[in-house]
Amino acid sequence: MFNRLILPGCYLFYFISIFASASLADSMLRPDLRSEANSWHAAHQQPNEGVSMGEVNVDKRVYSSAGKMRQGGSDVDEQTLYEIGSITKVFTGILLADTVLQGKAKLEDPVGMFLPESVVSEDSPLNSVTLFQLATHTSGLPLYASNLAEDCENCSIGDQYANYSRERLYSYLKNLKQEDLGEVRSPVYSNIGFEILGEVLAIVNGTDYSSLLYTRILSPLGMGSTWAKVDENSGRDSLRSRMASGHRAGESVPSWNWHVLAGGGSIVSSVEDMLTFAEAHWSESTPDHLKEAFALAKKEHANGIGLAWRVVDGMLIHFGQTGGFFAKLQLYPQEKYGLVSLANSAEQRVELTREGDFSSVVGLWFGNLDFGGSPFPLAMHVLSDGSANVFVIKQGGTLLPSSRTSFDQESGRFVADYPGIKGRYEAKLESDGKLRGLWKFNGDRPLEMELSEELPGALRVLFETIYPDDISPLEGFWSGTVEGSDGSFKCIEVAPLADQFQMKIWGTMDNSLPAGPAKVLFDAEKGYGELRFEVIHFDAVFEGSLDQEKKTIKGIWTHGESNPLTLTWTKDRPEGI
Repeated sequence: MFNRLILPGCYLFYFISIFASASLADSMLRPDLRSEANSWHAAHQQPNEGVSMGEVNVDKRVYSSAGKMRQGGSDVDEQTLYEIGSITKVFTGILLADTVLQGKAKLEDPVGMFLPESVVSEDSPLNSVTLFQLATHTSGLPLYASNLAEDCENCSIGDQYANYSRERLYSYLKNLKQEDLGEVRSPVYSNIGFEILGEVLAIVNGTDYSSLLYTRILSPLGMGSTWAKVDENSGRDSLRSRMASGHRAGESVPSWNWHVLAGGGSIVSSVEDMLTFAEAHWSESTPDHLKEAFALAKKEHANGIGLAWRVVDGMLIHFGQTGGFFAKLQLYPQEKYGLVSLANSAEQRVELTREGDFSSVVGLWFGNLDFGGSPFPLAMHVLSDGSANVFVIKQGGTLLPSSRTSFDQESGRFVADYPGIKGRYEAKLESDGKLRGLWKFNGDRPLEMELSEELPGALRVLFETIYPDDISPLEGFWSGTVEGSDGSFKCIEVAPLADQFQMKIWGTMDNSLPAGPAKVLFDAEKGYGELRFEVIHFDAVFEGSLDQEKKTIKGIWTHGESNPLTLTWTKDRPEGI
């Protein structure tokens, strides 16, 4: 099996536009919250998935839920437990603020000051990276540790942290070089930054992350249904029975056990407890040490970033996503209003629409967003059918599929929506052949794109990693139904992209948006061949044998359990995809 890595959706934190279910104008508790949960569940989830919502205004609360904890399970409610993913970072930022206010550390202290001497050499970049930089995503550290996916063959499918030990973290830190860090200036989302911060805070306070979280935040606030899931034994037995099963593309996926990386996304909680946390930000009964820590954490420190919080005009917001869960927390402290949404599904069903004739914009487009002077390159592939998929080059070539796209030949207006990040690109095709417009996410950023006949250099390097072999003999569509209890429909497409070939994978008939592979290996010989690919978006692996004469690939689809899957070639796109 390949080394595999599932990237939580929140690594695109700075791409996510605020899709508030309430604004300041309606910061009163809404009696229609029940219908909203039902509508959201029906529009975005499978029947075996669920969502729980809650709002608090001063000390008054409203709850609403819809759906199930799992296939054949109970209905979800405000006490159902969900993984909240990267919202854990907010708690870690508050723990940093609390540690600083106790005089145990300073925001400007270097990380290396607190780690074992055996880990930090004299020329280690950890001697210059500060606690403040870790907490504001300005350290230059990458999204994740480079050794996160190593030796993961025995990990349960989907739990990328299962075997990650303190020894492996320290090995990563010991071998960290200055060139491994990006430019330290503009915020660039880093999971490993907060995972290191959680470990450092535990060291400074002479305990472990889970105990520190409980002692300084959870217990003082009475959040009895919340804990850090560091391993399978975390949480009381009575609480684990209330834990919902996570889902991706309608299929159940394992929960994550964070071990030493707990500070980045390990917390499990309920809507009830999360509203208690929200209310504590303005309640007079909040312990003094937390009032002070909240104030320091929510202060805007760097380009709209607090200590983990995204700060927007007095509003605090953070999202969370793991392999099978999605979470949103949004607070208006001045108005004493907050809302939380927790779902046991890591993606939403979307409607795919195409409007107009796209012939004038077909091709590979390339441009750079400007993040405070730091370029953020994007490539957009527009096809004749109107799909406009974006590759996020600095995030491992992540594929962002478009849902709704439109192009008006007369005016040159081009619009593409990206539901995975709640973003949109609105542009105009100018007379010089360039697209100029705005990339909309947490505000508007100018984005000019121009056609490229070849893959841009950075994207080419990524493609050479994902596709080390020539997959052009597989050009076309390959589809089939997984045998056994799975029974789901799968489809892959191999098609040209500039001067290369790429693969896209659809996991279900209901999910109209494709995913990209993490790695594809293809060994072709005399009409036969061996194909192996991983799909991090579906937490799955496929291994099969190609029969060129029969135009089939017969193999095994592994998603938790392994089941036979035979893919059959067609020139045209299968109906329903």
